Amino acid sequence: MVHLSPLIVALLSLSLSTLSSAIPAPAPSSAATCKRPAVRKEWRTLKTAEKKNYIDAVLCLHATPGVNTDVYPGLARTTRFEDFLYLHKTVAPYIHYTGQFFAWHRYFLNTYEQALRDECGLRIPHPYWDITMDADALSDSPVWHAKTGFGGNGAYDPGALQPDIPLPPGTGGGCVQDGPFRNWRIHLARNNTAAADDRCLNRSFGPVIAADWAGKAREESVLAQKTFHDMVTDCEGGVSYENFGIHGAGHGMVGGTNADLFVSPSDPVFYLHHANMDRLWRVWQKADLKNRLYEVSGSPIPWTLALNPDLSTIPAGNVTLDFEVDLKNLGTTKKIRQLMDTKGGDAELAAMRTLLELSPLAKPTYAGTQPEMGVTSEWMRDAKEMWLDPERFDWRAVEAKLNAFPQYTAQVTDTHTLHFVALFSPNPNAVPLLLLHGWPGSHYEFFPLLHELAKTPGKYHVIVPSLPGYCYSSAPPASADFSVGDVAALMDALMRGLGLSEYVVQGGDIGSFLARILTRFDACRGCMLNMWTPTETDPNDGPVLPQEELPVSRRAQWEADGRAYAHEHATRPSTIAHILSASPLALLAWLGEKFLTWPDPDAPLPKALILEMASLWWLTQTFASSIYPYRELHTLDARGEMHTMIKIEKPWGFSWFPRDIVVFPESWIEGVGGCLYFRHHESGGHFAALEKPVELATDLAAFIRNLDAKEMQAEMERRDMVAAAK
Repeated sequence: MVHLSPLIVALLSLSLSTLSSAIPAPAPSSAATCKRPAVRKEWRTLKTAEKKNYIDAVLCLHATPGVNTDVYPGLARTTRFEDFLYLHKTVAPYIHYTGQFFAWHRYFLNTYEQALRDECGLRIPHPYWDITMDADALSDSPVWHAKTGFGGNGAYDPGALQPDIPLPPGTGGGCVQDGPFRNWRIHLARNNTAAADDRCLNRSFGPVIAADWAGKAREESVLAQKTFHDMVTDCEGGVSYENFGIHGAGHGMVGGTNADLFVSPSDPVFYLHHANMDRLWRVWQKADLKNRLYEVSGSPIPWTLALNPDLSTIPAGNVTLDFEVDLKNLGTTKKIRQLMDTKGGDAELAAMRTLLELSPLAKPTYAGTQPEMGVTSEWMRDAKEMWLDPERFDWRAVEAKLNAFPQYTAQVTDTHTLHFVALFSPNPNAVPLLLLHGWPGSHYEFFPLLHELAKTPGKYHVIVPSLPGYCYSSAPPASADFSVGDVAALMDALMRGLGLSEYVVQGGDIGSFLARILTRFDACRGCMLNMWTPTETDPNDGPVLPQEELPVSRRAQWEADGRAYAHEHATRPSTIAHILSASPLALLAWLGEKFLTWPDPDAPLPKALILEMASLWWLTQTFASSIYPYRELHTLDARGEMHTMIKIEKPWGFSWFPRDIVVFPESWIEGVGGCLYFRHHESGGHFAALEKPVELATDLAAFIRNLDAKEMQAEMERRDMVAAAK
């Protein structure tokens, strides 16, 4: 089975693209998008039920088998909780006292929170502990409550192992005596010792440390710093008590395991403390958001070598926005620029707006007044004005639309993560449907069809992926070519990994090529198409019905002057990718022409919807990684070998729309053989799921009924043959 991570669309935010091992679960509601961001709350402000939910999730994570095996002799497998502890333990010398301190811990905390949410039912944003509120009365903090907190101090043990940094003596040192973690067992040795060790959770409260370093004045000192370097240095401090810092205070005042810089995540309170440190960073950023949101500096080499890092493994240079943060097997590598904005994408939206403002329109020409010569100057002018008008176009409102259905990411192979929208049915007999978009579409174009299919709950499992290179799915590798067959294999692997074998696939445009290829795979029952591409071996001399004459006659014109874009994609993909990646206005012109001319002209797409599509492509940088299929299709077509790729091997059906970009007679299409269902429609163009969702949903249901009947008949005949043989 593939591992799923629920996804909520919040432009380039941390929650969008964090991947963790997870079981299928409903995606968070659109209330948690960046328009209404989830708010982390201080522990003592949570309701009792919320505290219980959080603690139960932590206990669950520690009861769940981890992904690490045989990391130390005597330790066959970590728990999921210990997966995070093991990572922190092994990279501690490289993530403290460096420029990546805040970014690494933000990503680490977010990934931990996602695991609690996805795997163990956490229903609240991750809480934080404001240590300044307990600096003068540490042991009285509600964080230590035995029933609604994390339990209290460890038993007094004067011989307990002390931290490497000399600190004022603590008041405990032994195992935690009460609360939900009193029987907590950790299986990784303390410090940087590479060994297993079955040990308890110990604490040694340090009221002197709390009073000296955790007070409000220490927090205010951090927030008063003018540069990122000074802020992180003030927060982290050093390796002496005289320069401890509020970060060190949060660990030292809890003491015991939490004061061990390597294995401090042994104590669940670690994550509340680091949620507070992350809050401090965000508060510091917000004090001068324009200048601080993307400010980062420092060296990857720690400013103290007390933790004995292997300097030969540390990259040269400084920590910049392009510095890579690595969570090993707990998450994908991210650049720091992806981790700077907790709200998600404000800078990207601002950058898109700036580019729009700076991008000039083409000067007036005769061609710019003729729709048959491309997108017109008037349309581009009006579209640019609308795009820049916050009263007429609001990306955050688009995010809410994008979150109308549950979305997930799945690690299908070591190198490919696929994003998909899903409607899972509780009905064990539900039919798996795989719906595939093409170019310049996306998963978003299927939303009207999803609304129709959702009207018959329980009937289908519906999966709508973003093809590789589109939107939130991994791009094809930059080191090798990538074929349409490779895409089909990933689609099949996704469906089988979800436990959805015996699926039916539907597609138009490039999705129709994929659907035809997928009929070679055992798990695919058949395909439903809404675009036809003939091959060299197909019949081409059948009768043309009266209602087909005009649509079919338009094909010659499109083939004469409508295919220039495809030739450019196929023969100079890098050139057009660089051109359209330089300006959102350029991208709009290229995509907008297709969204204007490919649908049925009697029902044009609204300008606002075209802007939504273009924004989605721009903000996910889709174009450059979306046009790879054209090279292969162009080559096969030129060689007369298209039939080798798209021969249909299973039963199929067809929805005929008269205003598609190329239309063929029913006799030609059905002449291929194997067609179980064919229906002419009176209107509709290239984007069937977007333009004609009711009709397409009806056609799908009818095709599946015919397919069921054919398969039932074949099974009856098989049984009759078996009986006759006996």
